[in-house]
Amino acid sequence: MSRSCFKCISERYSDVKQAHKTTFEWIFEPNASVSFARWPESSDGIYWITGHAGSGKSTLMKFLLKDVRTRKLLQKWLGDDTLVIVSHFFWSSGTQVQKSQDGLLRTLLSQIMIEHGEVIPHIVDQRWHDGSLKESQSWTRKELVDTFTRLAELRKFSTRYCLFIDGLDEYDGDHQELAQLLHSLARSPNIKICASSRPWNEFIAAFGNSAWKLSAHELTSEDVKRYIQDSLEQDPHFQELQGRTPSATQCLIHSVHNKAQGVFLWVYLVVRSLLRGFANRDDLNILLKRLDESPPSLTRYFQHMMDTIEAVYRSQTARIFRVMITSHSTIPLIGLYFLDMEEHDPSYALTSDIQVFSVTELEAIYSTKRWRLNAQCRDLLQITDHLAPAGVRETRVGFLHRTVKDFLDTKDIATRLKEWSGANFEPNSSLCKMFYAQIRASHKAGSNVTDNKTVLQGIMGTLMYAREVE
Repeated sequence: MSRSCFKCISERYSDVKQAHKTTFEWIFEPNASVSFARWPESSDGIYWITGHAGSGKSTLMKFLLKDVRTRKLLQKWLGDDTLVIVSHFFWSSGTQVQKSQDGLLRTLLSQIMIEHGEVIPHIVDQRWHDGSLKESQSWTRKELVDTFTRLAELRKFSTRYCLFIDGLDEYDGDHQELAQLLHSLARSPNIKICASSRPWNEFIAAFGNSAWKLSAHELTSEDVKRYIQDSLEQDPHFQELQGRTPSATQCLIHSVHNKAQGVFLWVYLVVRSLLRGFANRDDLNILLKRLDESPPSLTRYFQHMMDTIEAVYRSQTARIFRVMITSHSTIPLIGLYFLDMEEHDPSYALTSDIQVFSVTELEAIYSTKRWRLNAQCRDLLQITDHLAPAGVRETRVGFLHRTVKDFLDTKDIATRLKEWSGANFEPNSSLCKMFYAQIRASHKAGSNVTDNKTVLQGIMGTLMYAREVE
């Protein structure tokens, strides 16, 4: 698998928010009926985490993957065998690797081969002998499934595998077929699977009758309250208000908690709004008004955000959103700098003298873009730093959550974005220009040509996508 593919594998995991301190501890309680702690000793191969959009399923999956207690609990299933833990985080807004069944299997197999290289000659014997093991693009789905089947049936090694698969609902394919594949793999005594998804009918039919299922939105009430309290109490202006009227601030915390209904993403957005209020020196009445005016659902909250974007920013906002929707992945923050150039010079990528930026200049651009994106797109986008090849930090932009893309893809909002962006704006073309400008800048800076393969693949992917939708 190529270096760019490994980057794709880790990108979605990196974007998932870390669990707030002391949250999710209940999942390790041994006496709870849905306790993860008791699942390893059961004969059931699948543990299903479900929940409404924004309820923290991905954060919980990341928490389980990172916590040392997970490996200790799985030892009860192993006996004297060796444990290999691998993971895949589906992402509907990402690349084919991030949202396809082929990508799932390739991701898991590549991690298994790295962790337990001794199995390679036994599960891919033909490729092992003819030297075609590294030709990841030529693997067929049947070959990938057959390889996993051989792994499940392999008894030569005392090794067991636990697969963490997040976001089954973000899989771009037949969800029923995916569920059947997971059941098939989990029949092996050597494989256990912890999977998460929204409570869609296909997954309820596949996993709903199992004793080992957990509804995240029903069990995070105390976690939500702890997050609200800790986030607000760190703010010095809240502390000042709390010192004067402790009962009033507790009332504010309880009010947010009661309206949350277990949806962490809604709480995150409301808390950010309240913190802006504290920064503005809002008094308690204004803070409560902020809360009362916060829409009760994510969709209505996103609509509220769109409605508060100032008219002067709407053209830029729409162009950014349409480029983000069209992109097969997150995009580099510097790409939005180039998108600004296009507004003034549509042919900039070909005719302009693309500048080579120093580290100081890049930091200044990033700082300015962060402020502008906050005004142009509110909280609907997030900016994250990733460690690119050769240890270089890369700053990228993506949607705050999958539900944001779902909202922007609705007919009414998509129509509004087209009106705002202008009749002549074409997001596929803009993406190609952004990628090409990055190549020109890298070439002038003397970057290794192979480092530009990912960008070239981005251009080709965009062109192929444009051909498909015509």
